[in-house]
Formats: sequence, structure tokens, C-alpha cells
Amino acid sequence: MRNLVAGIVLCAVCFALVQSASAQDRERRGPRRGGEQYKEMIKKFDKDKDGKLNESERKAMMEAMILRRFDKNKDGKLTGDAKIAADKARAERAKRREAMMKKYDTNKDGKLDEEEMKKARAEWAKRRGSRGGDSDRPKRGGGKKPEKKSEK
Repeated sequence: MRNLVAGIVLCAVCFALVQSASAQDRERRGPRRGGEQYKEMIKKFDKDKDGKLNESERKAMMEAMILRRFDKNKDGKLTGDAKIAADKARAERAKRREAMMKKYDTNKDGKLDEEEMKKARAEWAKRRGSRGGDSDRPKRGGGKKPEKKSEK
């Protein structure tokens, strides 16, 4: 009987830890496109109230998201390891953006027009469907799935 109770308690503790880790991961990743939190962020940073973010509004939103993600002591500043991690995240994002522009900006004007964006979104949706995930980015930690070992 004691073993049963101990097992149930252990399962409950494990479940609570997993839920806590999942909530922290969602908080760290930030708002999902189309979600309520994302819509609130758009409202907050859409200064000209045209329903979309221009370049400066987008940059302000991205900086706010970086600060939210890396400012662990919530003092509004990034210092030490937090600054290093934020700078690394900015560089990775810039690299992804550059690759995206190289691939989809067919008229080479430095931005994605409606047709280019439509093509990019269709390809992202296709990739999400084949991977079964909900992100158009590679998974963290290398971005590649481990190769399956062939059995001999």
C-alpha cells in the first residue's frame, strides 16, 4: 500500500515538473503568430494603427521580445550572460532573415512583397505539415534530426 501511495505521489510530482517546464518553455519562446498574445503585441507596437508592423515597429517588438526572454532579473537591462545570449539570438535571427530574403526575395528589393510572401508561407506550411511541428524554424539544438542508424 505504501508503495502505491509513493508511486502516485512520484507521478504527481513528475507531472507537475513537466507542466512547469512546458509553461516556462512557452514563456521563453514568446507569442505564436495568430494567438491572442501575438495580437496584443501587434496592437501594442502598431504605432500608426494600420494593422501591420512596419520595419521600425517590427524592430521595437523584436527588441521587447528579446528583453522579455533574456532579462532574467526583470530590471529592463541586459548585462553579462543575458546580453551575450541576447546578442547571439539577434545574430541567429539576422542569419535566418538573410537566408529567407535570399531565397524568397526574387525581385531583390530587400523586402517580401505579397506574392513573395505568399510563396514563402505556402512552402513553410508544406514543411510544417511534413514535420508535424508548428514552427517554420529548425528545432533548437542544431536543427537537424539525428540520422537513423542502419541495421546490419
